[in-house]
Order: sequence, then structure tokens, then C-alpha cells
Amino acid sequence: MHRRRLNISLLLVVVICQFFVAVVTSAATENLKTAIARVTTAQADSFSQIAADITTLIPDPDSTVKAADAGDPELKKAFHYVHRIYTDHFSKTLPRISWTSENAFADEFFVEFFAPEDNQPAHMEKLAKIADRLKPHFSRKNLQVKPGVLSGGGIIGFAKGGEWVVLTDEIADWPTDQVAAIMAHEISHLQKRDFVKIMLIRQLNGELVKLFPENSRAGYKKILDLFAARWQRYSEYEADAQAVQLMKKAGFDPAGMLQVLKRLADESESSANYLYREHPSTAQRSAAVKRLLK
Repeated sequence: MHRRRLNISLLLVVVICQFFVAVVTSAATENLKTAIARVTTAQADSFSQIAADITTLIPDPDSTVKAADAGDPELKKAFHYVHRIYTDHFSKTLPRISWTSENAFADEFFVEFFAPEDNQPAHMEKLAKIADRLKPHFSRKNLQVKPGVLSGGGIIGFAKGGEWVVLTDEIADWPTDQVAAIMAHEISHLQKRDFVKIMLIRQLNGELVKLFPENSRAGYKKILDLFAARWQRYSEYEADAQAVQLMKKAGFDPAGMLQVLKRLADESESSANYLYREHPSTAQRSAAVKRLLK
């Protein structure tokens, strides 16, 4: 079975972010999910206090969701509080989830993923050379990038945990500095283990929502969705910043990142409320990268 691609909203792309989940539940998937659940449950003693704090910060979730605005001081304060909670949760749980289990999950996902026309030799050689130039500057020294190239065009790239970075053939044909920008962005996600972090956030949010009063649970679930989306936007800015530094160290022109974002400016931005979006706008990302390049 080729290309087991169920498009779900997650994170991890310098372009239109797409993640993919396996249709068939596999041993490695179950092992990783079990580890995520186990390490989250181990922190359960603190969950009641977190839920109580969120209730204090946002006493009326339905009204807050209905009038949700990025400038709302109540929501801002809650965002900052939950961001600290997520960061603390990662520090306690990530070390207990092995790289081996994450790599096995990603490797198993890509079994029979690619079609025969994918991974053309010229594209694979180009990506391998870029990865080799970037590798001496990785913070995760044992990372062995496994590139993949999907045929059929389009602007899609993703890093599904482990060591995999997958782009389309259209992207692979772009100038080298631009391809390096996307690869460096995705590699930054891999080094930060953002795929696993999102799984941890979802598991944590799932446990927290159970602790709210039943008549307000739906509202607080939407609030928790806002918190998760905000963290994902933050992770994209962070991956852009780390990618720029990685490109500089490897001798690529970091302006390639701006050129990529300029290409993406022509893509339609999501019409969803910004607070629910998992990526900042290309204009916001471009402004942030420009500040880094000054």
C-alpha cells in the first residue's frame, strides 16, 4: 500500500504543514503512544491544580472562545501560563521517551509509503548533499537525516519525527539555498522533537479536559485547542530561527529562507481564526526572519 496519507493538521513545515498518520495501527505506533500515555500519567498529581488555575484565569470559557482575540489580556495571561506548563511537562517527560522508540515509529510509518516514481536519484543526491553540509552543525550529533522526495509537484514538506525529512519534487527543484532553508527548518523540528511534543500536548490536554465541570468541558476543550495551536505557532518561529543559524554555519545563504517565504506568500492563508491556526502567517514569519538577518 503506497502513500498512507491522511492529511491532519499538525505542525512541522516551512511550507503548507501537513502531517500523515498510518491507516493501520502498528507495533511501533502503539509503543510510542503507550510511552506518551505512561509518562503523562506519571505527572497526574499536578493536573488538578493546573485545571484549577486555568479555571481561575478563564472562568467563562464559552464567552472567551466566542470573543477570542489575540490582544485579550485574560487570554494572553492564560497563554503564558499554559506555555510554561507545557515547557515544564516536556522537561519531565521527553527524557523518558527514547529516541529509539521515536525513530522506530517514523521508520515503520514510511514502510511502503513511497510510490515507485518517488525519490528520483537526482533529487535524492541533491538533498543528501545539503544534509551532509548541515550535519556537522547539528545539535543532535547522532541524527542521520533520511530524505524523501514525493513526485507530483505541490509545495509540501514535513518531518514526522525520527530522522525523516520529506519534500515534494517541486521543492527539490528550487535553488539550493531555498531547499536548504526548508531542510534546515524541518531538521530543527527533528532536533527539538516537536512531533513528540505535540503528542505530549494532546495527551496532556486530553487528561486536563476531564477535570473541568461537565457543563463547561466543551468550552475548556476549545480553550485547550487554542493553547495547543499557540504553542505550534511558537514552535514554527523557533524552527525558522534555528534554521537560519544552521544555514549560516553550513555556509548557505540564509536569505534563502526569505525567498521561500516569499514563494509561500502567494499561497492562500487559512481562513480560520488566527488563534486556531498552527502556523503564523508568512508575513509574520518573514518579519521575524528579517529581524534575525539584520
